[in-house]
Amino acid sequence: MIGGGLLISVNNAVLKSISTTIPLGEIICLRALVSVALIVSVVLVRGQLNDLRVNQHRVHLIRGLLQVGSMFLFISALRALPLVDVMTLVYIGPIIITAMAPTVLGERVGWHRWSAVILGFIGVIVMLKPTGEGLQWATMLPVAAAFFGATRDVITRRMSAGDTSSGILFYTSCIVALASLTTLPFGWQVPSWQDTGLIGLAGVIVTTSLFLMIEALRFAQASTVSPFRYVSLIWAGLLGFLVFGETPDNWTIAGGALIVLAGLYLIHRETRRPIRTPPPDHVA
Repeated sequence: MIGGGLLISVNNAVLKSISTTIPLGEIICLRALVSVALIVSVVLVRGQLNDLRVNQHRVHLIRGLLQVGSMFLFISALRALPLVDVMTLVYIGPIIITAMAPTVLGERVGWHRWSAVILGFIGVIVMLKPTGEGLQWATMLPVAAAFFGATRDVITRRMSAGDTSSGILFYTSCIVALASLTTLPFGWQVPSWQDTGLIGLAGVIVTTSLFLMIEALRFAQASTVSPFRYVSLIWAGLLGFLVFGETPDNWTIAGGALIVLAGLYLIHRETRRPIRTPPPDHVA
């Protein structure tokens, strides 16, 4: 999980380094194609082509479209905000999932978890820098990306048990590539060799990071490894400082601390008293 978090931070730093003249749809499409090629190569080498077969294609379509929206918002945020700010605000995702659980998943959420949800949203408000100078629209981008991602994860929890991790990653990447291809008429450009290399590198890194995180959840309980997700904030802060010369301000540190505390408390409560939920079709 620590390795996956490091690679996610490196991936985000690479995406932030790509020229802002390259359209977002082009970046997302090319990176998704790299992921598709990598997944297919690994499956073929292992001789496990059947892993790419999935059920509930409509659910996969919805999941893929949510991933598209999340990626557009996230990369837009990377272009407009410091790296550590984006990474921290995106961690509101698990808190959003908890808030959605009673209505969407039929899960019972007690007052302990609701307190953590409120604390997390207070952290977001603090990070939005309520200084009276007006709300920066860019700060809402990672929050919106987190909402799309949280909705995607909620849907994933209801998917068929017959779908493998490779299959889910493969079809999501295909949908992302096809959906972002629709932005072609709005103006794509031939990327430089440097930007092409960065996009390819980002595709390899993000696919590897997702594999590492899935493997972490395969070998240990989620409550054991999930807290280590927050180590990626350290990586993001270091990369932001070393690569882009970014230094988090007091608002970011204070708000980020509240979000992390809320997330860790949710994990703690899940360890002591798991949320009761109706039998799901699949937890991926």
